[in-house]
Amino acid sequence: MDGSSGHASPDGFDAALDVASFARAFSQRAPNLAWFLGAGASAQSFVPTAGQLVDALLKQLYCSERGVPVDSVDLSDHHVRRRLQELYSGQRGLPAYDDPRFYSEIFDRAFPNARDRAAFIEQQVRTATPNYGHQVLAGLVAAGTTKLMVTSNFDPLVERAINPALDGDLFDGRQLEVVDLDNSSRAAMALSADRWPLLVKIHGDYRSEHLKNITAELQEQDAELRRVVTSALGRFGLIVVGYSGRDESVMNMLRDVLALPTPYPAGLHWVHRPQDQLSKEVEALLADVRSSGVEATTVAASSFVELATRLEHGVKHPEPIRRWLAVRAPQSVRRAEPSPSGPTATAPQLKLNAVKVLRLPTEARKLNCPTPVPLAQLREALRRPEYEALVGLSAGSPVAIGRDSHLRSALADLRVEITQARTPLALSPSEDDGVDQQALGLVTDCLVIGMTRGRPLAPVLRSNRDHLLRVQRPNDSSLRELRRACGGELRGEIHQRRSGLRLPWAEAIAVHLEQLRGQWWLLLNPEIWTRRTPIVDDGFPEPPPDAIDALYEELRGFVRERHARRYNRQTGELLAAWIGVLTGGSQVEVRAFGLTESEGVDATIVLDGVAADSLPLLTGRGGHGGN
Repeated sequence: MDGSSGHASPDGFDAALDVASFARAFSQRAPNLAWFLGAGASAQSFVPTAGQLVDALLKQLYCSERGVPVDSVDLSDHHVRRRLQELYSGQRGLPAYDDPRFYSEIFDRAFPNARDRAAFIEQQVRTATPNYGHQVLAGLVAAGTTKLMVTSNFDPLVERAINPALDGDLFDGRQLEVVDLDNSSRAAMALSADRWPLLVKIHGDYRSEHLKNITAELQEQDAELRRVVTSALGRFGLIVVGYSGRDESVMNMLRDVLALPTPYPAGLHWVHRPQDQLSKEVEALLADVRSSGVEATTVAASSFVELATRLEHGVKHPEPIRRWLAVRAPQSVRRAEPSPSGPTATAPQLKLNAVKVLRLPTEARKLNCPTPVPLAQLREALRRPEYEALVGLSAGSPVAIGRDSHLRSALADLRVEITQARTPLALSPSEDDGVDQQALGLVTDCLVIGMTRGRPLAPVLRSNRDHLLRVQRPNDSSLRELRRACGGELRGEIHQRRSGLRLPWAEAIAVHLEQLRGQWWLLLNPEIWTRRTPIVDDGFPEPPPDAIDALYEELRGFVRERHARRYNRQTGELLAAWIGVLTGGSQVEVRAFGLTESEGVDATIVLDGVAADSLPLLTGRGGHGGN
């Protein structure tokens, strides 16, 4: 990495690292690094994160207080989740939903009895199995490379992964020492005797008599256990994975390490998802660590499994451990298969919801951030409608597409330099990493913005979901075939006259870029867009929650009825109409902002004008074979 990608720490390492850079450092430091695992490390084992637990608790509260059947509330519906959050956020003596105290206080409100809380958590974690991140950790432990692990999780996934590795005939018979709030005195003994490997569960186990997960309990967290962990981190650096920094008790413990003579001798390394912004508590801790002359880095990785897999590749394991891990490694979800070959029939044909992409942009403007700025903050600075620019990440570093003058104006207060340099967008899959998903996300943003220029459509950029193009001007002549395919209106609203609530809707198309066998495709899926929050008519008071719930229920019925009429033929006509709107039936060049070379770096995408076909193969006897 070059110096422009992040703020340099005292020993020359960048404060912001990609997974590859961190993997190289880990290969040299692994025996000197401890691990701290938060809830995110268990997410790929389908253990609920703190946010998912909160939503489940809100569902329990709502159903019990309203006398509603639990099975009738669907948490997979984001409208339902948002309404539950709004009902309790800052209400009835509770803090705001985004307040770190909300987690513990909603837990206490739902289950005041500690045994009930333990039973609820047991329901969430009982059947979970270790993910490959845990298995890699087990391999590191079995090899003697990892000695100390600390977790705030209640689940038993670390033990379930490590114990089989240590119990096998191939290993030396060591046992994992597990210390929690029920046996905290053993922690100091294990540490003083160098009895490794050691797992410290600072909030207890779900089976523990001293489970800690509400504010009053966390404030009383066992002082001896905390003191042992703090002392140990004077001997080890620390990798923090899947932890948001919500618990004040844990953050204080990590900060107390700085009072030791040799705090974090191998550095403090905070792993986060690329799309997530670090909390202010984490940023403050990292700043304090750096101010103490200690290396503090952030590492962008999409998941614990991705991180662990990359670290495993860089560590030399003994052959027995390598074989042990190979058996447990997940099979690749995507793998190359030979394309069907042979003569094809001319009919029947299957039209696919895919358009061939003939060209994608290859470079973006390089941004220099002397002080790290979260991506969310960069995007917020460019949110004004007059700005013709987008920012994103490529290989973990900030880049931009758009008008240079707008970038300078929007990002000046953040002290971001708009360089004259251009940086490549890595959209060809590498052998180890695949396509750079961060760069692909920026290109998809540009495609959606560009496809609304000169068309009666509006962009809808969504986090962690495919973006939408929604109908903005329904009476435009270019939408005639789309109106016919939809059988009527392209845009409207659900109007609840008694409460004065309106909820607009519009026909839309979801877009997604995907590569298959070396060819990029634009995948299209018709949807119905709806506004996230209702509009209140003038003169009406703030609506009660029941009225909003009824409005969303009416909307869901409307959407179900509209989709129910779309059988294969109607859906095919709808896709054809959308492709006609987007391409006009011929090859089309989409430019994000229509800039000249001197105005900035633009993104150009070239699309084929027709949907892809699937033709049946002919068998040797002239009949139809498989597709």
